Amino acid sequence: MLIDQSYFVGEILVPNLTGVGPIPAGNVEELNRFIVKYEPDYLDEVLGSGLSEAFQAGVSIATPEQRWIDLKAKLLNATRKESPIAGYVYYHIYRDRLSTSSGLGEIESAAENANVVLNTDKMMRAYNDAVRKGRAAFEWVKTNSTSYPEFDLTHCFKLSTVNTFGI
Repeated sequence: MLIDQSYFVGEILVPNLTGVGPIPAGNVEELNRFIVKYEPDYLDEVLGSGLSEAFQAGVSIATPEQRWIDLKAKLLNATRKESPIAGYVYYHIYRDRLSTSSGLGEIESAAENANVVLNTDKMMRAYNDAVRKGRAAFEWVKTNSTSYPEFDLTHCFKLSTVNTFGI
């Protein structure tokens, strides 16, 4: 995994990830499940499956080649803990939380002594930022395709921005 729970701060905060006990542990476990699912999905969308696979293998070794370090820098800033991957994962976490599956069908949570508000605006901003930064990384790879023979020049960038209605 390129990102971890430390990337979910500020505008894309996922609460209750620190501390001791079953709630933080469960939240971290759930977040990690989403990262494991959606990080490779995002990389496949942005880079194409061939380059995505080669990149993930290339950055996972002890001393990655410079081309993998350069590409990684286009996809995350480890110092500032910023990555479009985190925005993409955040969107999917909160899209999943909009309702809960039950034996009766999909249900919405109701809070006692609080008002539940939809965070679709924050979800939209996180997703759209992931799309814009993903497109920038895609264009950079196309420009530098001689360094990335694994890149399929016929791969099209298909992610598109959404509005607050999720369309």
